[in-house]
Amino acid sequence: MTVETAHFRAADHVQTAEDAILFIEATLEEVGTENLKPILRAIADSIGMTALAEKSGMTRAGLYRALSDEGDPKLSTLTAILDGLGLQLQVVPKEAA
Repeated sequence: MTVETAHFRAADHVQTAEDAILFIEATLEEVGTENLKPILRAIADSIGMTALAEKSGMTRAGLYRALSDEGDPKLSTLTAILDGLGLQLQVVPKEAA
């Protein structure tokens, strides 16, 4: 018996800011903060680059460039992207290891 499977991308199921928070937190916990850009890129691809660019006040090309493999977004770009997702950056104490 052959079982057919479908490719699953968690970012495809991000519908709300709360979904984005859960996805970002879970992914960062599993793979680390160095992967924030790919996480944001996956969410942006899922909800649409054009829509996120408009919500974040960026150009579509600028958003693609910032979230590309070669991109190195500034803090202002990161906060604009988060704002476009209905989120904000927050600093909290590290948990004791």
